[in-house]
Amino acid sequence: MKMTTTYDTPLLTALEQLGPHDHQSLIYEGSEDRLGVAIPFIRIGLDRGEKCIWIADDGMEAGVRNAMRAQGIDVERAVATGSLVFATKEDAFLKHGAFDSERMPAFWEETTAEAARQGFSALRATGETEWLLSNPPGHERWHEYESQLTHVLADLNSFALCQYNRRQLPPDFILDVIHTHPTVIYRGVVCRNMYHVPPDEFLATNQPTVEVERLLTTIRERAVLEYALRQQRNELRTLASRLMNAQDAERRRIATMLHETTAQDLAALKMHLARLNRTADRLSDGERNALGESIALAEQSMTDIRTVSYLLHPPFLDEAGLVSALRWYAGGFAERSSIKVDLDLPESFDRLPRDTETVLFRIVQESLTNLHRHAGSATARIRLRRDPEALVLEIEDVGRGIPADSLKRIMRGEGGGGVGIASMIERVEELDGRLEVTSSDHGTTVRVWLPLANDAG
Repeated sequence: MKMTTTYDTPLLTALEQLGPHDHQSLIYEGSEDRLGVAIPFIRIGLDRGEKCIWIADDGMEAGVRNAMRAQGIDVERAVATGSLVFATKEDAFLKHGAFDSERMPAFWEETTAEAARQGFSALRATGETEWLLSNPPGHERWHEYESQLTHVLADLNSFALCQYNRRQLPPDFILDVIHTHPTVIYRGVVCRNMYHVPPDEFLATNQPTVEVERLLTTIRERAVLEYALRQQRNELRTLASRLMNAQDAERRRIATMLHETTAQDLAALKMHLARLNRTADRLSDGERNALGESIALAEQSMTDIRTVSYLLHPPFLDEAGLVSALRWYAGGFAERSSIKVDLDLPESFDRLPRDTETVLFRIVQESLTNLHRHAGSATARIRLRRDPEALVLEIEDVGRGIPADSLKRIMRGEGGGGVGIASMIERVEELDGRLEVTSSDHGTTVRVWLPLANDAG
């Protein structure tokens, strides 16, 4: 069996953080989904010096061994040293031809104690459960056993991962699986289970009454948590806004300092060098060459300082407004990148509040930077217009586009787009606006809407 599914680091990190006494269920929908979780679960145990047991359904052991080898486990060596044991359902669950929930705590206690006597640091076990579909004697008490197992493991140096095939087992069965496991692993995510029902409640004779109380308590607690999260989100947005405003102020300060001090110092240096150059006939050829190179270096440094200063905060933005700043920046960008930039800007455009102009300028700046780095587009288009109710800014390219899955992750803030787009979204939302990114094989468009009520000033 060749494994083709690769689970990323968050799953492995979560599996590594599970500790002894953890009782987890893996609810899977296919073989790769199952093996992609259960085998790393075992591999982590082998790496830690734990005794690992895999309870396999009939005819499944060979496939599991092959999958383990494919994921880098030396199966033969692990089996030979007793680190890895393949057991059958008869070994673990049907020892006397029937499932006996009363004897299962003793099974876990004895197996854990045996692992300790053999010098292993802990016991780690995972078991397949499709054999329950054959309805062996005693199967009706399976969920009673699963519910009690959480308490049993609490006193043992053991891990348990119970595997359940969602496509094979009935929905009501899976529902009880969810109720009886504190941790559920589903589609590659390890989840602390808010729907877990403690054993004394799950097995209570007045279960409906207890269930109503538990659900109402859970609903209320979730509402409280959601409110707290909203408060924290608002606080984070406020902090992010302050940080971006502070960043803009710092850029403005540094740009001013570069323009008014460093650039002026370089200009004075160039004047002194030019004065020396007028008496260069007294110098040797090497000295005259060095002097000429120094003058050229001073000129280039002045140009570079001016460019950096303007990129940090163009004076046009404060002095002449957004439209002039965009024309200046687009021209410089086209010269530096060899990307043609078409401008569709109003001939006359009233000044906007400084914060609004800064936000729109930064969005153009970030969008063109991303276009240059990633899009592979030979052209770009910037359009600014006033609709009846909103100010609309669009930056378009005809590049390779962003894959749909990647774009969804970026817009949800899940990575893949650096801090640029996340920063743009924060800036726009601070002004009660909206930012949209659409992309296809024919290019990408960044579109911003800002309500005119926020722009009047």
